[in-house]
Amino acid sequence: LKVILAESAWPRQLVLACSRRPVPAHPSARRGAAEMAAIVVAQSVREASRRAKDRAASERQAKLEELFKKFDTSGTGAMRPEDVAAAMTEYGCGVIPTDKEVIFIMKVSDTKAPAGRLGVEEFASAMMSWICFLEDFKDDTSGMAKLFIECDTDGSGSLSSDQLKGLLEKYSGAPVSDEDVKDVLDKADIIGDGCIAKVELRYAIAYWFQKLAVKIEMELEKEEQAKEVERKDRKSRGCAVM
Repeated sequence: LKVILAESAWPRQLVLACSRRPVPAHPSARRGAAEMAAIVVAQSVREASRRAKDRAASERQAKLEELFKKFDTSGTGAMRPEDVAAAMTEYGCGVIPTDKEVIFIMKVSDTKAPAGRLGVEEFASAMMSWICFLEDFKDDTSGMAKLFIECDTDGSGSLSSDQLKGLLEKYSGAPVSDEDVKDVLDKADIIGDGCIAKVELRYAIAYWFQKLAVKIEMELEKEEQAKEVERKDRKSRGCAVM
């Protein structure tokens, strides 16, 4: 039958149908099918990644809740600073926090009553901040550690206003006013001792970048306004000539 049909004048599609062979797809159709398959695979990968992240977040939260119960020695659901310090040591794989580091972690995490104590949610935030800090300063070769050591010229373990000024100028590439230095110091000195400790360094840099972004935006706006004034001036002079 295949031979007879193939030798006839019947359309090729009909011959193929009768011989039970599929009609070859058009190249564009094949590309479309491939693209659709790629999209399906990508969506599947994203969904699997999302589920993995959700599981990791859930496991992390469960671990933090267990840690909170373990170190909430008062049993009130409001953890005291000394208990937080002990929990920081265990969660930080044995790294004992300094008094300044405990003060900083307490201040940035203590957002709900009662003041000076941490609930479960605040405690989770505190531990995340602590781990981020440890990652920043895991050794002297890490980015933040190298930067701090470079600016801490007297090796005091904290940055004075002059040393902070050097840090800010390093990022801005231009002289920094005393007013800007004071502004950054006021915002980033969470501990309140008049200088920038290691644990406050990220805050200082983040605020300075934010401040620089605002300055750049204002300068661009002024330039645009000046250009607009110039355009209007040229237009008015042209009308006057006419």
